Amino acid sequence: MDSSPGPASIQKLWPIWTEEERHDFREYTKSRLAWENIDFWEKVQEFKTMENDEARTVHGRAIHCKYLKGYKLNVNSESRQPLPEGIFLPKEWFFEVEKEIEGNLNESLLGQYTKNK
Repeated sequence: MDSSPGPASIQKLWPIWTEEERHDFREYTKSRLAWENIDFWEKVQEFKTMENDEARTVHGRAIHCKYLKGYKLNVNSESRQPLPEGIFLPKEWFFEVEKEIEGNLNESLLGQYTKNK
């Protein structure tokens, strides 16, 4: 599945997976009642590629509202704090929570998923 050294990770596999493989993993996370992890992670990947500060900030606020205030991802409580007003969100804004979610995906969901493949 992944020919690079070290354990499989969502960061390594996602770019090389086909759309069908991505779909299968999304379905697996749904079956484990953890779909919001991969959904959040994908939205943050989009957020980080956005060059327009205003558009990125709007997208970032939507991510925060839906996933950190709404679905209550399994992340530290500091990540849930209200976003500051009147500033553009930099591309690194979700770095800490993104790493927490990657840890969740890599340590439990991805490991179980790749064992079952």
